[in-house]
Amino acid sequence: MPGDVPLLFETATEHATELSWRYFGTSVSLEAFAQRLWEDVHFQQVVCRRSTGEPTALVQLLRPSYRHGTVQLAMLVLRPYRTAVIPFEGLLLFLEQTFYRFPFRKIYAETSEMSFGAFRSGANRIFEVEGLLKDHEWHCDRYWSTMILSLRRESWTESQIRDRMLNSVGVLRRRGPRGERGRIPSTRMT
Repeated sequence: MPGDVPLLFETATEHATELSWRYFGTSVSLEAFAQRLWEDVHFQQVVCRRSTGEPTALVQLLRPSYRHGTVQLAMLVLRPYRTAVIPFEGLLLFLEQTFYRFPFRKIYAETSEMSFGAFRSGANRIFEVEGLLKDHEWHCDRYWSTMILSLRRESWTESQIRDRMLNSVGVLRRRGPRGERGRIPSTRMT
């Protein structure tokens, strides 16, 4: 991951993503970015192309609350992969690992309404829109609303949509003799 820092920095600070990721438009130097890459991070992985090892995205769990069983999710997709499936396949595997490895009952994410269109189809099927902060962010000469999204453990583990998505990326669910769900095979993301 240290070798990926300049590329991640470039992506995080470019105009298209600077307001939709952790720094929300504030200026940060490469050195400060590298130092803060683990700040408030519980777990993170770089999603890479299997064929080339080239990074496509960074997925992070931030600010865990074991008392409440919650954690926040952040995802930074590199420019050439913003419309590709690969980063989102990595996100599926990341979510599966998160619920398998950690006792969180709910994962939260925030997104602006200008970014929400990219994954609107998952609303009420995969995740819930739990809150709306109206006219919360200033960008391009106007205010945009911020959506607070959540994914509950029970919704994820019992979802047929999840099973279809994981099957499509080659992670087949194993079932025991009584039909119970088993562990997923271990996955490798850098």
